[in-house]
Amino acid sequence: MRTLGAVAFLLATAFCVPHAIGQQAVPILDPNACAFPDASLVEATDLLEAPAGTHGRVFSAKDGHFYFQDGVRARFFGTNTGGAGCCPDKAAAEMVAERLSRYGINLLRLHSIDGSYTRFIDYAAGTTQTLNPDMLDRYDYFVAQLLKRGIYVYFDLLDYRQFLPGDGVRDAGQLQVCWESSIK
Repeated sequence: MRTLGAVAFLLATAFCVPHAIGQQAVPILDPNACAFPDASLVEATDLLEAPAGTHGRVFSAKDGHFYFQDGVRARFFGTNTGGAGCCPDKAAAEMVAERLSRYGINLLRLHSIDGSYTRFIDYAAGTTQTLNPDMLDRYDYFVAQLLKRGIYVYFDLLDYRQFLPGDGVRDAGQLQVCWESSIK
């Protein structure tokens, strides 16, 4: 029943991590008051096994299901965050990881971190092979907070990267990022 409550709550309240950055938690049950309300009818942390990775790596078996290395069936209930939401400040990282675990989320997809708008890649260096140390530290801390609470992470890479001449990619200037091609 707790899982059904978590699903109903998440379907009723759409949220994304970027809205949580810099916001104060509002101690009322109003899903519209902030991205991650402090008060909630949902408490599903007991559904997660922390830390993530306790059962080993995940693989797909011939029956089409996911299993962990030790034979335990893997089941994921996940959501997505993207862009700068993948690198929240440390206080927000702790808050978001805690709230996601309370909602029973055990998988978070980190998406589109490589766009120039996220500052994760230092595009000013003339290559996309140089990372911003501050953003990398925030990203690493966020992932550590998620794993600590039993939340697995799916890294979604090469989404919005704009290759530069210093990358050695032939005709890099002629490549379009996917959102640009959809506008035309």
